[in-house]
Amino acid sequence: MNAENYHAVVIGCGRGGENIGVHSIGYVHGKAYRDNPRIELAGACDIDPGNLDRFCEHFSVPYKTGISEELLRELRPELVSICTYVGSRPALVEASVRNGAKAIWCEKPLALTIQEGRRLVELCEENGVKIVINHYRRYLDLWNRVKQLVKDREIGDLEFIVGSFEGWDQMEMHLLDMMRYILDDEPVSWVMGQVRCTGAKRSYGHVMEEHSACYFAFKNGVRGFYDASCHFPGNSLFRLNGAGGYLEVFPEGAITLANARGFTQIATDSDWSNPKKGGRDPFQDLLNDFLAWIEGGASATD
Repeated sequence: MNAENYHAVVIGCGRGGENIGVHSIGYVHGKAYRDNPRIELAGACDIDPGNLDRFCEHFSVPYKTGISEELLRELRPELVSICTYVGSRPALVEASVRNGAKAIWCEKPLALTIQEGRRLVELCEENGVKIVINHYRRYLDLWNRVKQLVKDREIGDLEFIVGSFEGWDQMEMHLLDMMRYILDDEPVSWVMGQVRCTGAKRSYGHVMEEHSACYFAFKNGVRGFYDASCHFPGNSLFRLNGAGGYLEVFPEGAITLANARGFTQIATDSDWSNPKKGGRDPFQDLLNDFLAWIEGGASATD
């Protein structure tokens, strides 16, 4: 394998089967590596022997172990995917850096506190390791069409974004990321938040809130509000209000544009979370940008 190609490993395979993603998110990473001609999926790790065996058989992975430190020490992979629950992620980031990884592709959230997350990012920066969190929806047609409509001033100056989602724990991270993406990662100047967390709800190995909401302002003056637990009336994920109209974004991948020309219904090549049949593979776009960043190019957010 020449210097332009890479060895990758997946830590946290998941159980596989139907509903790939969620508790089997390692399969998403495995498929992305398998389908990329510049990457060899060289090893995998899972503490459940059955999960590990199924994953390695599915992707023809040559090296498997239930001990992550052994995997990293023996293979010294350039690329490490961390697909475990969040409690183990900080130690796995540290072990990846310690064992010479060039890049880490990690599931969200990176850590359970802002302080811990910042420490891990600083650790990677100090050691020249690139790290990305799997916010792949930035590569889907729906969100790029919304972003372009805002950029083209189809609703005039954007003033307010409001969104809500109910059903899947932790999906609010992806949708908050879409708010930032639509605004070219404009910095946030202030945030007000409210959380109801009694300890009665657990998911992904840790306590989670029953309800949360946030109100915030971007430095360019645009305001945002997001309800992360209770869907607003209607079916839209987002409504973007501008001085000259509004956009509504729907989970099936449709957009409603209302402005001085009237109402326009816009179809896209993805739904809110996945490409439609024949659409571009967002994970290959993500990996190709990641490899370019590793090799000295700009990051996708620069």
